[in-house]
Amino acid sequence: MSKIKYIVAVMLVFSTFLLQAQRQKGYAVTGTDKTEIISMISEKSASVTSMQCSFKQEKFVSVLAESSVSEGVMYYQYPDRLHWEYNSPKYSAFILNGDAMCYESDNSRKKMDAARNKSMSEMIKLIASSLNGSGFSGNENFRVDVFKNESSYCVVLSPLKKNMRNFMSEMAVFLNQNYLAESIEMTDANGDITVITISTCKVNIDIPSEVFNIE
Repeated sequence: MSKIKYIVAVMLVFSTFLLQAQRQKGYAVTGTDKTEIISMISEKSASVTSMQCSFKQEKFVSVLAESSVSEGVMYYQYPDRLHWEYNSPKYSAFILNGDAMCYESDNSRKKMDAARNKSMSEMIKLIASSLNGSGFSGNENFRVDVFKNESSYCVVLSPLKKNMRNFMSEMAVFLNQNYLAESIEMTDANGDITVITISTCKVNIDIPSEVFNIE
């Protein structure tokens, strides 16, 4: 096989691999139907004060033949507390508490100022608000598109700010019939795809305050 044919074959394999990672969004919803769906999602999110979910994260990179898989747990408390923890294949965690943020691993813990790490902070907050749908209404930083299929809804957020477009081209949030996220697909600026699948989600439970401790 010539070098050119080999490169083309590899590109086709990678393209198929990435397409298989993407879930079908359904048909586009516009006009008053779109407004009503976003309104229903916002109404549901207003009743969510805390969440605890398990998740599986798969990263599909165009230059790799296999996806990388991580698993963990997420804790959220209204309005601005988030603990995003990976426990497999190794431990690490992002913790957001108001304007303070930290990253920790098995060997270190680094406190950060969310204001000075604005892009990272916005991304973490976006994921948190997407889980309960609170980030879909009145969000001036993203174009919001709504899709619907037989059993679920999909809300696609496309960043309008340049600093966010440097991180991702879009985020597709798939919601179940209760308007809670069941999976999130983030497409990076370079076309790589991250799929987060949510499971065993518990809503409005007591979460110990030390879970969000960043000291």
